[in-house]
Amino acid sequence: MITICRFAASVLFAVVPTTILTLTIARDDQPTNQSREAGRKQPTTPLISPAGLPARPTWREDVRANTDALGQAQQEPSLAISRRDSDVIVVAAKDFRATENVSRSVWIYTSHDGGRTWPRNQRFPQMSEDIIRHSDPVAVARDDGRLYVIALGTGTPVPSNHGLFITWSDDDGVTWHDAVTVTAQRRTGFDDKEWLTIDQAPGSPYYHRMVVAWRPSRFDALWSTYSVDGGLTWTAPISAADGDIHSAYPVFDANGRLLLFFIDPLKNDEPGTIRFVVSDDGGDTFSLPRKVVDVRQPKSPLNARDRFRVLSIISSAIDPNDPDRMVVAWTDARDVDTNGSDAMLAYSHDGGATWSDPIRLSSDPPGQVRDDFLPVIHGGVRGRLHAFWMDRRGDPDNVLVNAMYRASGDGGVTWGPSSRVSDLATDHNVAVPPISPSPGDYWGLDSVGNRVCAAWTDTRDGNEDIYVDCAWMADLGLMYYLPVMLHEG
Repeated sequence: MITICRFAASVLFAVVPTTILTLTIARDDQPTNQSREAGRKQPTTPLISPAGLPARPTWREDVRANTDALGQAQQEPSLAISRRDSDVIVVAAKDFRATENVSRSVWIYTSHDGGRTWPRNQRFPQMSEDIIRHSDPVAVARDDGRLYVIALGTGTPVPSNHGLFITWSDDDGVTWHDAVTVTAQRRTGFDDKEWLTIDQAPGSPYYHRMVVAWRPSRFDALWSTYSVDGGLTWTAPISAADGDIHSAYPVFDANGRLLLFFIDPLKNDEPGTIRFVVSDDGGDTFSLPRKVVDVRQPKSPLNARDRFRVLSIISSAIDPNDPDRMVVAWTDARDVDTNGSDAMLAYSHDGGATWSDPIRLSSDPPGQVRDDFLPVIHGGVRGRLHAFWMDRRGDPDNVLVNAMYRASGDGGVTWGPSSRVSDLATDHNVAVPPISPSPGDYWGLDSVGNRVCAAWTDTRDGNEDIYVDCAWMADLGLMYYLPVMLHEG
């Protein structure tokens, strides 16, 4: 029997020419610390940027995703947009609503109207009776509509009670599968900073293979495991790369090649090197490490007034249509005395054989000490590269931050104008939980078609909340999704 299912963004796009559009958008190159006026009545610029660069997307009003009214902290969001229905968005975050101490949980927030409302907040399914703390959530959308969230869990004592656990939803985030153990070995001591990737290329020999990589605290290595049955079972972990390395970030390219990026070592106020290893067999074996770029990691906190940590956690993306094009982003302090910390990136257009010199993501002029930090990268339709980070350019005191966005259409070589995502500047030093002084080691960023959404930690309401905003990228054309026919039985 053949059934017509929901619209699928990952299969086919129909494009309407944009020459008839006359839309104008706000100029946000130099954000202020004030809220935007009602209706966003700001000076405008033409829709299409000079030299054919990506235009500023049309951002809506920010919306708080967590619905609790207790004033407890929410931190470190990860965001995924359904590939079956782009109105379905999930955000997973560390959430202290049930406790004021270390026993935090991961909660999953779901929107069914494109991020305008978030009525469904659910706790990550029970991992095990010995696990009482959750952290480091990562949300990923599979191309058939399934939504995944992975998180680490610990108990007391930690060396005896810890692991990585995964759940998923096949009904647009309404219900979630019982948590499945990805790994839980006492000998590792603690499993930290895991990341999940899924092979989404239908022509790949590893289509829908899921890979998780992380740092086991008692081993100088990054470990990885994979699943070929949608997350029900996982292979025995192997060492993908050895050394005092951290911040694992695995990515599949369009041919099924798996690249695992990391930083060597992850230490504040010290030099380091971003490297990667390659697997051509779906994660069974890995190459020797290859160099991307040398970095200078920032102090943590960034300056004497700050109360929150910033690590040089990396983010990476590969063009889903061109496996030669890839980008890595990180927080860098090489010019901290003149610029402050910078959100930086390097790109490769030959599959990682060579890499560009570091490029600043922020478009604010150098020579002003304004911190930019924690960039995240996502590769979308038609080679559109999305970047999102925290930016202090609007505050001469270098305290308040805005959430900022920028896009590239040529694999990271040139970038369109910056646009401010957040309606209000926020202070990450407000209501910092002593037990978790980190608004986030990363933020949420995803795109489907010409919709892009971001999630970040925000203190405008006097405590750490998760805010989300979504935008429409008009210069990609008017895209709509054609129904996909799935065979049942």
